[in-house]
Amino acid sequence: MQVETPARTPASDQLEATLLILAPMLGLMVAHWQGLPVQRALTIGHKLADTSSSRDIAQLVANYMGDNCALVDLTLYEYDDDLPVQAHATLLPHADAATFAEITFDLSGTLPELDPERAHHLADVFTTPLVEAAKRDIYRTHHVTQMTLLALMVQNRRVGTLGLAGEPLESHTLRGLQHLAHQIAVQVQNRSLVARTTQARDEAQYLYHLGQTVMTANDLPHLVKAAYAEFDPAPDQLIVEAVPRDAEQSLMHLLRQVTVSAQGLETDAAIKTDLTKHALTTTVQTLAKGTPVLINNLKTEPGLLPPMRAFFETRNFQAVGLFPVMRQGQLSHIIAAAYAAPHIYTAREIRLLHHLSEQIGYKLRHWELLHDAQTQIAQLTRLRRLVAALQSTARIVNQHLVSTDVLQDLCRSLSETLLLDYTAIFRLDQVPASGNIVGEHPARLGTDTLLPLTGFTVYQQLQKNRAPVVIEDVESAQEQLGPTHEQFQTLKLTTMVLAPLVMSNELIGMVVLATSQPDYAFGPEEQQLIQALSTQIATSLRNTELYTEIQRRANQLERIAAFGRLVTSTFEHDEILRRVMDVIPNLLPADQVSLALVHPGEVSMRVIALTHTTAPQESRLPMAGSSVEEVLQTQMPMLIPELQSSPYSDHQYMTQEGLSSVLTVPLIIGGRPLGTLNIGHQRPRIYTPTDLTLVQQVGNQIATALENARLFQTARQRATYEEALSGITSRLQQPTDLRDLLHQTMQDLGQVLGASKARVRLRTQSSPNGARETKLEK
Repeated sequence: MQVETPARTPASDQLEATLLILAPMLGLMVAHWQGLPVQRALTIGHKLADTSSSRDIAQLVANYMGDNCALVDLTLYEYDDDLPVQAHATLLPHADAATFAEITFDLSGTLPELDPERAHHLADVFTTPLVEAAKRDIYRTHHVTQMTLLALMVQNRRVGTLGLAGEPLESHTLRGLQHLAHQIAVQVQNRSLVARTTQARDEAQYLYHLGQTVMTANDLPHLVKAAYAEFDPAPDQLIVEAVPRDAEQSLMHLLRQVTVSAQGLETDAAIKTDLTKHALTTTVQTLAKGTPVLINNLKTEPGLLPPMRAFFETRNFQAVGLFPVMRQGQLSHIIAAAYAAPHIYTAREIRLLHHLSEQIGYKLRHWELLHDAQTQIAQLTRLRRLVAALQSTARIVNQHLVSTDVLQDLCRSLSETLLLDYTAIFRLDQVPASGNIVGEHPARLGTDTLLPLTGFTVYQQLQKNRAPVVIEDVESAQEQLGPTHEQFQTLKLTTMVLAPLVMSNELIGMVVLATSQPDYAFGPEEQQLIQALSTQIATSLRNTELYTEIQRRANQLERIAAFGRLVTSTFEHDEILRRVMDVIPNLLPADQVSLALVHPGEVSMRVIALTHTTAPQESRLPMAGSSVEEVLQTQMPMLIPELQSSPYSDHQYMTQEGLSSVLTVPLIIGGRPLGTLNIGHQRPRIYTPTDLTLVQQVGNQIATALENARLFQTARQRATYEEALSGITSRLQQPTDLRDLLHQTMQDLGQVLGASKARVRLRTQSSPNGARETKLEK
């Protein structure tokens, strides 16, 4: 197809020449017009350096856009390492800049997909996933439906987004905005770097101050109080709770709580619950793993334990950040930063609380090591004092026989050397159900005080294990101390150790060392030294008792020999009884002494009770079923330690008189029984087999004396009888009146025979009956 070319005219040539001249000029004008937004963007970009907030940046963008934008949305992202964690959005309406809004929301480590190379126009901001739900209410308020989004990129990292509400923008406007967005991103990055640098400096200063505080703090409350001052803004309360583990390694919550707020420092025990009684919630499980728990809104958190929730709710807290303090892989304490309103915890707050938890962990370890060192020093000091006490005890007991005064000095020396508040030595009496204090310092209960041992669990432990028993809390040791708890409670003691006094595998007493100092502990090494100390005291007590026993036995033998000479030097029955009563109480303890005398063929026995105050009291008791009958049949002595269980009839009478134990020895002469010697006491088990042997010797001498007195009386009666017969015979040979002769003879015979009446019968043949009776009255 051919096209005809119109014919050229002068006018057309002139027009063409004019266009050729104007074309370069028009091109320059278009280029200038299209580059104007970029130049404006560069000009505004220079002003970004003077801005101090996100609102100022948004205002510059709004000024740049003019009426072409109804609302500027500047959203900046906060990163934790490489993960975006929070977004801070500033929404500035063009019509009324005073009504701008700022909101913060979590990002959970993800950002909406957005192409960084181009602008994105959103036709409907309420349906697109590129717009966060937190902004839509504000969009709706300002009638925003369309939005153009640009990514703020620096070194392949999106630091934020710039949103412009309104119709799609022209290309030349978008080019200017892209230049402006790049400058905003660079400015935001610079501000972020400056902020991070400043924050790092502040945190370094905080950590330095906190480290200094940790070094000088003597306790947890002052440490927490110093840490609270470093928070900006400060939480309403900063709480540190101890979460130690009990013997079963279960979480125990809470022993101590430290709370600091703007009003000052306080300590209490508001939360006190055994976590093992509750199911371990997600919160507690997370903390136990060393991971913090951030509760932005307490009302929406289901994982708290009821006691913890109640604690926070009663204080009207709405947000709580829980940070664990770990020690050796175990949850030691919980730091709680609480706010009265819902709160988004910033990265700085999180880092500060992390640092605080680490510092508290370090300090707790430091305090633990310091406490251990102090404890070891205290233990070594106490061990040194115990060694000194051993030396002092050895010196005291080796230089003197143990007496009441020596035991008092020993208790005083132990109290002063060991810095104790109470020291006492108990001697277990021969009565097994009680013991008495033979020495104490200070004198509180009094020596010779009897303490019941029945139901005394510690006494049973000493009997069984023969090792020291430590009572850590005297106030609550009622079951261990039994009937002695009330006496020890009056001493106001907290901790005490009871060490057995053992000699020849026999428990002869115990040593009590006690203090009123809180948290005082008797360690294993101390208990070993205390056991050595008690063994030394027991050895001294036993040696003294053996020496005293030897002296007593020697004295008893001397008394028995003297008694033998004394009792056999008289033939008077009453005098013998008196001398028996004088000697026996000096040989061994006796509440009652009696003689039971028997005669062949009689079914009853003559019981003579001897006392110092009154004349001997005689009574008759049946011999059948009595201990006297048993002893005389076997001719063996008898020891009855407890009369309550005795089957003999005479012992029932003794029990009614208040006696509890009795010794019975036979009185034998030439195999012929005379009776028994009986010695009784009100306390059970007071006599020993050695006492029985001793009393048998006394009984032999009494039997000899009684037999001698009987023989003497018999010989004296025979001599009197023979003398009277000789006188009667002599008078019968003299002539006299028969009646006088008979009367005198009857008087003489009556005196010899001890008769009060006599009768003579004479036989004569003049009597009708062949006999005559003459009655003579003495």
